[in-house]
Amino acid sequence: MNILRCATCGSVKILREGTNGRKFFACPKGCGYVSPVKHKTSGLTSTFKPSKYQEDIFDFIENGIGNGLVEAMPGSGKTTTIVEGLRLVPHTCRTLFCAFNRHIKDELSKRAPKHVNVSTIHSLGFSALTKNLQLGRDSVDENKVWTLMKSILPEDERWFMTSLARCISLAKLTMTDIYNEQAVVDMIDKYDVDVNGNEDKILKWLPIMMEACMTITDIIDYDDMIWLPLQLDLPLPKYDWIFIDECQDLNEAQTSLILSASGGRVLAVGDRYQSIYGFMGADTNSVPNLLERLHAKQLYLSICYRCPRSHVLHAQEIVPGIECADNAREGVLEHIPKKSIAHDDGDLVLCRTTAPLITECYNLIRQGKKACIRGRDIGDGMLTFIDRLGGSTLAELLDNLGKYKDAELSKPYVSRRAARAASVREKCETLEALCDGMQSVDDLKRRIHSIFDDKTKGGVIFSTVHRAKGDEARRVIILNKELMPHRMATQPWQQQQEQNLIFVSRTRAKDTLIYAE
Repeated sequence: MNILRCATCGSVKILREGTNGRKFFACPKGCGYVSPVKHKTSGLTSTFKPSKYQEDIFDFIENGIGNGLVEAMPGSGKTTTIVEGLRLVPHTCRTLFCAFNRHIKDELSKRAPKHVNVSTIHSLGFSALTKNLQLGRDSVDENKVWTLMKSILPEDERWFMTSLARCISLAKLTMTDIYNEQAVVDMIDKYDVDVNGNEDKILKWLPIMMEACMTITDIIDYDDMIWLPLQLDLPLPKYDWIFIDECQDLNEAQTSLILSASGGRVLAVGDRYQSIYGFMGADTNSVPNLLERLHAKQLYLSICYRCPRSHVLHAQEIVPGIECADNAREGVLEHIPKKSIAHDDGDLVLCRTTAPLITECYNLIRQGKKACIRGRDIGDGMLTFIDRLGGSTLAELLDNLGKYKDAELSKPYVSRRAARAASVREKCETLEALCDGMQSVDDLKRRIHSIFDDKTKGGVIFSTVHRAKGDEARRVIILNKELMPHRMATQPWQQQQEQNLIFVSRTRAKDTLIYAE
């Protein structure tokens, strides 16, 4: 007979019964996870009362074996569950919480137990590079690939460097076999890389450039932080426990890097129905692939505490598995003419694309209301696009824009690819919307500087659905719902991503969800 002992004090665990009637073993001295009836533990915080799903997760951490994957619905208390789960891991265990980005890392650093190493995935890889290659922060150069291309490619071949740079980044993140020509062509097709029919040149230069990226290691870029430790087989510190957040958004390189640091158990947390970054190289099947790769026990956080009952029922049309909290209010779900909506401070306005947001945002600014569009990088991209188009007057700029649009859409490579053609149209429509009502190119640039902002707090926030994942607001307004699913979604994985976007948009509001018509 196996005797279960507490990992903290060594006492023999006793059988107890949870509030939901489920029995489990717990330390008689109160170490680690115990029933929420007791709340006298050095593990869970004294005021925390787990749901039935959280009890299963905590029981798995304390008494289970092997790896687990938690499928967490929007607003299901994912972060709280992770923090409480980290408290249950003995201090003697070497524990890593792997955050998807710096924002999550900063938030969890304040709440996680002190013995837990909270790190971004990039920091995990960068630490391996600095330790084994003696690199410092001054070694990071985001222009590394461009510098290498300019030094390696003949001048008459440099016209396709933008396409080549995109392929280099994707090949690193997806771990594509660059010596397998069909694999490279499939990658180009999947991500609609604009190679203008010159796949042969990509096939020629991609292996050469990737070899250069691996050979030149005194300078690294952000992709290298993930990719190089794997290519160079650099040793990483081993952890007894690794907690992974937002696992649905991981690409192949990120997953491989994290798992190479595992020396014990792994608990991944994510939501396959919030996987919306496939176009950026994320593995669109990350959750099912991790389940198989880790031989993980499937756990759930199915109750949405954020959304009212009417919103959850609305979201169930996309994902039937999302559940409503017992005490959820009814909430407001309505369709209102766009012109009849009076925006309140704190509103979150969502749309599938950027262009429709611009007119609405600027209308509020002209009324003296505080408003901005999320995406400083969108604004920077528009400014670069304007300089590229040229034109000393607004009329010249718009004329050049029309010529650019016609030329791009007439290219055989673009015209036969719905996603690429849609991307060209959206870029042009965004700039056209920005030009509306402007008198000069300088006025246009000032408008761009004024409305694209990621740091402004308060006022009305306008955002694409992609950028709103993880956000919530009392009132959420959805513009141009007919854009979801988008017409560019022709491949099965793209169509699933569009359904995921609809699901994300329906689960942001805490009280009122409005479709503006």
